[in-house]
Amino acid sequence: MTTRPTTDPDQTFRASLDLSNAFAGQIRSAGAEVLARLVPELAPYHATLHLTGNRLDLAGDEAAVQMLQEVVQTAAEASQDGASPDHIWAADAIAASLRQALERGLAFRVPGLRNAVRPKTVMQHAFMSALLAKSPPVVIGAGPTGTGKTHLALAAGLNLLEDGKFRHLVIARPHVFERGEVVTAQTRTDTAYDGQFAAIEDELTDLVGPEELKRLQEARRLEIMPVGRMRGRTFQNAYVIVDEAQNMNIQRTRMAVTRLGQNSRIVLTGDPSHVELKDEGPSGLAHLIDLVEGSDIARVFHFSAAQIVRDPVVATLEALYAQDNASGPA
Repeated sequence: MTTRPTTDPDQTFRASLDLSNAFAGQIRSAGAEVLARLVPELAPYHATLHLTGNRLDLAGDEAAVQMLQEVVQTAAEASQDGASPDHIWAADAIAASLRQALERGLAFRVPGLRNAVRPKTVMQHAFMSALLAKSPPVVIGAGPTGTGKTHLALAAGLNLLEDGKFRHLVIARPHVFERGEVVTAQTRTDTAYDGQFAAIEDELTDLVGPEELKRLQEARRLEIMPVGRMRGRTFQNAYVIVDEAQNMNIQRTRMAVTRLGQNSRIVLTGDPSHVELKDEGPSGLAHLIDLVEGSDIARVFHFSAAQIVRDPVVATLEALYAQDNASGPA
């Protein structure tokens, strides 16, 4: 099997695979639905496949084409080993080939981090690519816990800081009131730095190590703050991340996203289905997504429970909670 990659002026990536007579015949016998089955697995990337004789033409986003090549090459090898078409093109076989493609050639080896960032799902790869891109100024990752949204946002921010694309990395999150918590002036205005930032600190330590984290903070290149401390500030030449953004109301969300100055970007991550607001009105994250999705100022990535990578048990629990919420009270 040989490959001929090219890139069009419109940035459409193309590749052609020369298949063996036997494997091309197997694909034709299985029908067009076999190839069509691959395309939805690549969302949010786009790609097309077309078989002419023994040549399979692929076109679309570069990452999608690279993953399709991996899937088809793996299928061709399995065919040579005598595997049946039903086994070769089964959903779990396709999923395994995509994971292999992500692990082999689509990891992000980025300066500023101790280890390469290895996406575990196609959505993670697309999200990370958008985080590292020059535009748009607003990127939103929405979906359940355990899908890697916060980890990737922090990794991208640290890399862009190291590369000199931004001078400051600002990480903020709203305070979530616990049952029985005494409300103080600081918690009411969301200006208190407390134990709820431990998860962010743990992630940063894993990504760059405790010494580098301390150095960045002492140089004031990295700030971790409650959302309330963003009020009245303008962040110039900064990469701003707001985590757990579903726990801000519309007014606070508006305040946060309008802090951007020149050469700045903002990333918001959160789960619109898991809101913990204390009598402050509806969540601002869902409202913001409705406002900006599809516009030229933002990209929105919707993660699902099927893309949870933390642990299979977490995915099962999230699916059960989602099902229970959908059924509502009897």
